[in-house]
Amino acid sequence: MKQMSSGQHMIHDARRNNPLQNILSVFILCVVANCFVVNNAMAKTYKFVGTTFSHILEQDANGIKKGIGVELANRIMTTLGHEIEIEIYPWKRAQMMVKSGLADVLIGPYKTSEREALFNFNSYHFYQDYMIFYSRDDSDFSWNGDLSELNNLKIGVMAGWVYGDQFDNYKKKLSIVTLHSFNSCFGMLLKNRIDLCAVNQRNAEKYLSTTEQEFRQIKTPISSTKGYFGFSKKRALHDLQIEFNRELKKLIDNNEVSRMNQKYGLYYLKD
Repeated sequence: MKQMSSGQHMIHDARRNNPLQNILSVFILCVVANCFVVNNAMAKTYKFVGTTFSHILEQDANGIKKGIGVELANRIMTTLGHEIEIEIYPWKRAQMMVKSGLADVLIGPYKTSEREALFNFNSYHFYQDYMIFYSRDDSDFSWNGDLSELNNLKIGVMAGWVYGDQFDNYKKKLSIVTLHSFNSCFGMLLKNRIDLCAVNQRNAEKYLSTTEQEFRQIKTPISSTKGYFGFSKKRALHDLQIEFNRELKKLIDNNEVSRMNQKYGLYYLKD
């Protein structure tokens, strides 16, 4: 065995007995370990919920969630180092879950003053909709946007939907029938039980592509509405919302959100 010289012994002993070096080594190990723990603690799983909205949030025959809301949520949260679970519920239940803190984020709600009291909306919309009326195909009804012209008509609306502040504030003067499905709304229209069915154009076009019945779209829209992500006020999500807004703004500025809307056949204009 090769023996160390006296000089080598001195260096070896100095390294072994240098308390400052030992402390520094322990400190570095602790920092690395703590960074690992912190990074894992920061990586969380968040629950996103919504209802079936054509091209926004849907589920295919294999149970795969799809739509621009799904794509954006996954992309942004992955960039932020988090995982998400996306679940589909009836619209009122999905809203209740986020309102009560049982879920973190609501996918695709329109922003209204009433809903702003329930959810923290992100800063930028990611899609837009036209709210419109449909009548029977043999109806000669026309409309120029004057809400008073609707006073003597029976109008079907979807439960839990908003149609823009102007229409929603005027609804108490109208004969409103609240319905829970497109089948009900268009079915009652066919049976002359209502005069108009109020829906968004995006969902209506997809629904009507599956039926042989003919309906007439009223050209003047009720409103143009914008869709957002709604964060729960019951959860500690302030920092996440700031980061989410930052990443969404990047995707808007580089026109990625515009390209996504085009891919899904949606209408979109930047703020």
